[in-house]
Amino acid sequence: MARLGVLWRVLGMASYRAYLYCDKCDRPLRKNEYRREARYTGGGVSYTYYCRLCNALARTPLSMAVWVGVVLWTCLWVLLAAQLLGEPIYTYSQAVERHLLVFAGIAISLGYFARGWWKKSKCKPIYDRWVTHHGLDPENWPDAPKLYRTSENRKLPKWKQIVALVIGFLVVSLIWYNNYKAGLF
Repeated sequence: MARLGVLWRVLGMASYRAYLYCDKCDRPLRKNEYRREARYTGGGVSYTYYCRLCNALARTPLSMAVWVGVVLWTCLWVLLAAQLLGEPIYTYSQAVERHLLVFAGIAISLGYFARGWWKKSKCKPIYDRWVTHHGLDPENWPDAPKLYRTSENRKLPKWKQIVALVIGFLVVSLIWYNNYKAGLF
């Protein structure tokens, strides 16, 4: 029964794909520990992630959906290759065209697979070391050292917030009074 509880806890926790990874800090990054910059192009949007602790590039592992897509893409190309290469070929140009098409499709799927495996080989060891040292529960993981904390995470003290609110109210009141005196209202 105790094993079932441990298994339930392990399955309830997020996998290594739920985090981004910083090679410089050697740690998984939770949502408040990285920032995302979007680059808009004519065809769409690409995102770049940065570690908020040291401002280095953060690495993202491939999601499970991408892995499933790579497997389906590979299976589709194997079936298509069997279909294309099984039919009789009458000319040399048809043979070259079919073989190049099959090679390109399988090379693309193997390239995606190799890219995903490479990303996993970079992210998974960081996650495993972190879990070994700090446990499975991300809420119990240590926070970033004070040296690396950014000013974005800090709030202004209450008295500064109140002063800013009062000054803002006075400025808006003076603008409104000026407009009233000018006959705009």
